[in-house]
Amino acid sequence: MRKNMLGILSLDTTFQRILGDVGNPDSYPFPARVKVVRGADAPKIVKDGLPDEVLLQNFEAAARALEQQGAKAIVSTCGFLITAQHRIAACVDVPVMLSALLLSCCHAMYGHGTMIMIINGMA
Repeated sequence: MRKNMLGILSLDTTFQRILGDVGNPDSYPFPARVKVVRGADAPKIVKDGLPDEVLLQNFEAAARALEQQGAKAIVSTCGFLITAQHRIAACVDVPVMLSALLLSCCHAMYGHGTMIMIINGMA
């Protein structure tokens, strides 16, 4: 088990996660571990509304596994999971931030002098 590790929930994608991408563990100056949720490809997630029940259960299981492996916080590689934020966060006892849209909370905590960058990509 790693101490002070970031857990990363990842969609089941095949493209390379470059340095700086949230899904690349080398993007962080601390330990990070990726848990790929098999079957959770973009067409099943990037849509209006919640993913189907089986995928939601798989994301919950992945979040619990990351927490058991020592994750102190969990993020995701896809902001469209914001629709499942409450449900996935409720199944673990660590902070969960599934979308950069939640960074507004961070901005409120750190004040107006803090810059927060949100990069969005669409292929």
